[in-house]
Amino acid sequence: MNRVETIMAAVATALTGLATTGARVQRLKVWPLDTLPALSIYQGASVVLEDDEEVLDSIMRRLEFRVVATVRGTGVLETTLNQIAAEVYAALTADRTLGLAYVFDQRLVGDDVPEVEAEQDQPVARQSMNYSLLYEHSGTSTEA
Repeated sequence: MNRVETIMAAVATALTGLATTGARVQRLKVWPLDTLPALSIYQGASVVLEDDEEVLDSIMRRLEFRVVATVRGTGVLETTLNQIAAEVYAALTADRTLGLAYVFDQRLVGDDVPEVEAEQDQPVARQSMNYSLLYEHSGTSTEA
């Protein structure tokens, strides 16, 4: 498994078991989701960071990813989204390396505006939480 796949799996593992979403964590799940509330994890761009010096043939990269919370109900859905965002943040910052030796840091970049869809029997709301992660890989490896 390459490093990006390992990182994305570690993100999913860190987010599994939250009080609000439990085991309902999936990668690249398109809407609609069967059981809510749930989290979907999406891999973003992976950018090589330019540096004046190469360190032992390693390449530093910044990987973007987003976590999308989806909820359904008749109450104030933003309240549930805020609770989920707090739980996601706590889970991901408990270990900024995700337990991986080649991950140096990951940070919250920001949250998108909640989207509400009221065309179903109960309104559905979604919110993206955007993260950036710094990792390294070998300059001679094909595995990013």
